[in-house]
Amino acid sequence: MLSLFQARYYSINPLTFDQNSLFTMSIHPEIRVLSEEDINKIHKDSLYILQKSGIRVDSSEALEIFRRSEHIRIDGNKVIILPAAVEEALGTAPGKISIYNKDGSEAFEFGFGTDYRTRFGTGCTNINYQNPITGGIVPFTRKHTRYSCKLGSMLESFDMVSTPGVPVDCDPSLLDLYNMADMYVSTEKPMVVLLLEDNIMENALELIKQVHGSVSDRPFIMPYVNPVTPLILNESTTSKMLTAIENGLPLIFSNYGMSGGTTPIDGMGTLTLLNAELLAGLVFMQVARPGSEVILGSLPAAFNMQSMISTYSPRSYLINLACAEMMHYYRIPHCGTSGSGTGWGSDINAAGDLWMNHLTSILGKVGIAPFVGGNFDSRAFSPGLVVLADNIIEKSRKFKEGLNSRGGGSLIEEITDLGPGGDYLTAMSTLDSLESYQQETGDIWPAISLDEWRLMGEPGASEIFARHLKAIYQTVVAECDKKNPLLEEFEKIIEKKSS
Repeated sequence: MLSLFQARYYSINPLTFDQNSLFTMSIHPEIRVLSEEDINKIHKDSLYILQKSGIRVDSSEALEIFRRSEHIRIDGNKVIILPAAVEEALGTAPGKISIYNKDGSEAFEFGFGTDYRTRFGTGCTNINYQNPITGGIVPFTRKHTRYSCKLGSMLESFDMVSTPGVPVDCDPSLLDLYNMADMYVSTEKPMVVLLLEDNIMENALELIKQVHGSVSDRPFIMPYVNPVTPLILNESTTSKMLTAIENGLPLIFSNYGMSGGTTPIDGMGTLTLLNAELLAGLVFMQVARPGSEVILGSLPAAFNMQSMISTYSPRSYLINLACAEMMHYYRIPHCGTSGSGTGWGSDINAAGDLWMNHLTSILGKVGIAPFVGGNFDSRAFSPGLVVLADNIIEKSRKFKEGLNSRGGGSLIEEITDLGPGGDYLTAMSTLDSLESYQQETGDIWPAISLDEWRLMGEPGASEIFARHLKAIYQTVVAECDKKNPLLEEFEKIIEKKSS
């Protein structure tokens, strides 16, 4: 008896078989972490946490906003969120969001029903800067903000730039304003903005409005805020959330959890706790103003109890992907981890995290990953890491494109005409696709023979990368060090405000 496969195979009539059908198919790889049963349990357990434990809210203004919902109970600064409040919030939050470039053109759309292309950005808030030429670490300064943002703006794999560091060469009370100005003049791409000082967001946005005009019509600024894990909405966070709402800006509400530190050491426990926090932030946004654009996500990390630093691990990458799938289930745009970790430079240590994060994010449901570039537990921004990541993101995206063939019957005929031992080097299909194929196989490191490598002086891979990095970085510095009238205008406005 023939197997099902054999029966199908032998039933094909070669005289009537549609040869076009064989080579018009596409294969697109993907990763899925959670089953439908897993998703339902995480959701139900998250609702139980919000109803049984609730969250702590430190702002009297935020408490008053929560009181608007009939499905929320308040006892002092403890807020109990009932399942109906979550359902209402999920019903009013937009499923997809459009983000624009500074010139008003659309940069990308992401969220439910879009192409699920993971978008990457450079950042964020490092206190040191790693010189890409020497590898040395120096305190972060204002010029490093401009260099970092210009680099992210030049590299094609990055879709946005994020606040890269905390400059030490300006008045701390004006730091956020200078950062906004330096970012604005250094990129045309969307900006993810992290502000350190409380009650500064309105001033920072007003600074941009004075030069740019409205930031609401075609938003290119995405403010980023964190709750305090576990289960605390502090006053600074809710104040920034309300300012974003008032200015019509899409807000990134992302929590940071260290398994065994601020969240359970159990991976599913961490995922559920962080998911509950995200739902609480969603409810607050939608009670404050139904329809507010919000992007939810987590930065799950492992906590090394010997070194007392956070790090990525296989488990944390799984939690990142699972969080993205939960947001897909909720039809909420997602923000995930970016692969910045405990590397010491653009080295083997860092490359492992970059590959694991970027490839799995692109194959999964991750929406945006805005903070590529941090080394030493995100203490030092590394331009070299960003350039290496650009290469990795490009390769990962090509992998996600899968296998696509549109040769149809002509390709079948070519195979049969060339027959056994055929030479495809000069075949018509090869010549037609040669340019795109060469681009796909190109790289920072040339594909050379052993003899050619010896003739080059037997360079190390890091040496070749250093040359590539140096050429890019010299262009960045040359562009940023030019006299910039727009930056001078910003500085005059800031100085006037400070006086």
